[in-house]
Amino acid sequence: MTFIGAFPRYRALTMLAATGVIVTAAYHLWALQRMFLGKFREEWRQSKYLEPTGGKFPEINGRELLTIAPLAVLVLVLGFWPRRSSPRRTRAPSRPTARSTSRVRRRSPRTLRSPRTASSPRGSDPWNPTPSTPR
Repeated sequence: MTFIGAFPRYRALTMLAATGVIVTAAYHLWALQRMFLGKFREEWRQSKYLEPTGGKFPEINGRELLTIAPLAVLVLVLGFWPRRSSPRRTRAPSRPTARSTSRVRRRSPRTLRSPRTASSPRGSDPWNPTPSTPR
């Protein structure tokens, strides 16, 4: 959604940023594959578990395809049209802070001061650094 909002104003920078995100994701996936799986070992081709497929890993079957296809469609739909998943707002609220500030109890400056102790001299209040003088 950030790229959609920035595209009308900064076309070249948005395309550059989106390309950077795609390249970064591809590099990240490649690094994770190398880190967790390593290189393919040729002795795996002689494994007894791969004999039914001729020493190759089997392709995706129908059950796996049936489970992954809806997820792939959902990812593509939400990737290209993210507004469908988020609520629409036609205009900004007129007073965005009205609801939040109406519940806050207003305090007087006296209740905000830290309590004084017998050992602290008058005027060492962190809320009021100037010493008070009697009038």
